Amino acid sequence: MNPTCRILLVDDHYVVRMGMASSLNLEPDLEVVAEAENGDSAISLYREHRPDLVVLDWRLPDLCGGDVIKALHAEYPAARVLVLSAFESEEVIYQALQAGAVGYLAKSSRRPELIAAIRLAAQGKAAFSADIA
Repeated sequence: MNPTCRILLVDDHYVVRMGMASSLNLEPDLEVVAEAENGDSAISLYREHRPDLVVLDWRLPDLCGGDVIKALHAEYPAARVLVLSAFESEEVIYQALQAGAVGYLAKSSRRPELIAAIRLAAQGKAAFSADIA
């Protein structure tokens, strides 16, 4: 059995976080260890839990996803972040990759694609929705 991938979920919508956490925790090799509703909380919870992967919504109430990624990488250069967003513009995807995201997934992605992308991103491999790639 693979070691467990510890995940920090960051999304300002409670229902999205609950659905994601419930779905991911069904996988034997995935575990949601913390959830944040904004960028400041995400950075604080990363310091506390040191997860293997951050699954990050791009648009948050306080910081944009790029700012969160840059802040995490300033302190933890090896931090792995997978952006999961409803915004699929080329500009936003480019900004996410420039900030240091290992991948970008559309919120419309189906569960198998999401699980596969999380596993890839946790290994530091590029992970993108089929329509984005």
